[in-house]
Amino acid sequence: MRTGTAQGLDPSQVKWVRVRVGLLALAFVPLFGVMAARAVKLQVLEGPKMRQMAQAQYLDEAQIAPRRGVIEDRHGAALAASVDVDSISVDPGALPDGAVAKLAQALGEPPRALAKRLARGRHFAWLVRGATRVQAAEVEKLALPGVAFHKEPRRFYPQRELAANVLGFAGVDGKGLEGIELTYDKVLKGKPQEIDVIKDARRHTVFAQGAGNTDELSGARVELTLDRGIQHIAEQALAGVMKRNTPKGAMAVVMDPATGEVLALASAPHFNPNDLSSASRAGIRDRPVVDSFEPGSTMKPFTLSAALDAQVVKPGDTIFCEHGRYPIGKRVIHDDEPMGDLTIGQILQKSSNIGASKIAAKLSPDRLMAYFTAFAFGEKTGLALPGAVRGRMPTP
Repeated sequence: MRTGTAQGLDPSQVKWVRVRVGLLALAFVPLFGVMAARAVKLQVLEGPKMRQMAQAQYLDEAQIAPRRGVIEDRHGAALAASVDVDSISVDPGALPDGAVAKLAQALGEPPRALAKRLARGRHFAWLVRGATRVQAAEVEKLALPGVAFHKEPRRFYPQRELAANVLGFAGVDGKGLEGIELTYDKVLKGKPQEIDVIKDARRHTVFAQGAGNTDELSGARVELTLDRGIQHIAEQALAGVMKRNTPKGAMAVVMDPATGEVLALASAPHFNPNDLSSASRAGIRDRPVVDSFEPGSTMKPFTLSAALDAQVVKPGDTIFCEHGRYPIGKRVIHDDEPMGDLTIGQILQKSSNIGASKIAAKLSPDRLMAYFTAFAFGEKTGLALPGAVRGRMPTP
């Protein structure tokens, strides 16, 4: 008799198979229970935590650099603005052999210095911030792996040297470092914006969310009282002085006498803020703001005003000007030309040193000093420029 044919199995064998299947099923019950408990723990109890850990691996935040605000003269002519330029970064580990030498040649930089600079970054290093068009084109032609181009705003000064000592300059990171750029840095630089980015396993950005309110990325516009035309005339005049007399420096200030607004604030030597590599400390120095100097004959109107206010002289009074030579103790005061009797107005008109000295002598030293103090001599000018010095007055 044959058993186990296609028509059926031996009942004893069928029973034994069922027993084996049941035992196997019982063995898997605890395993499935552990797996179910683990799944509940991960999906339900620790779900939020696991989601945060997963998002931390592929989600990140990046900053969009703000566009710096425009600086204009009183008529709206742009003196400083921002333009988009290419900044180039590299992944040093992804560069093939010989790439550093090629990049150095494209940038006009010594290969050893470039290699040393790139060695500081493990997966990221700046090749150049604010590259010129020639540099960007040369690097792009190399088509090297690991090289990336980024658009960044760069400060540009369309009037070149004009009012450069007043404007100052901003660094490659968009931070004001001198002049108006430094004083109004907070309002000019705008507000950086955070955006969400998705990164791959190598932390490379594969998707970036668009910026929200782009208006917030732009800094405020700053309008100066300077007049571009008057500033140019003042700087041309100083250039002539520098050429004829070769002094260490020269300065000129043009003001509106009715309002006190500064129409020109010129300094020589100056510099081109678009090319800081050729700038010197003497060229960057804003002399009318940071230098002290004797006011000379410009003190005469204040001396005469003090005397008139104190009523020690009257407008119609005349003063004998000693024909150009007036000894006081061991010193002698001179005028440019011999003059006799002059009215108060003529003393001012002819800028008589002797007449002004005699009028000043009618006031006590303490009283004259009180008037000069009331005129704000010895104080800062109040110009919104860094490095401004306080005036100095000798005590009586």
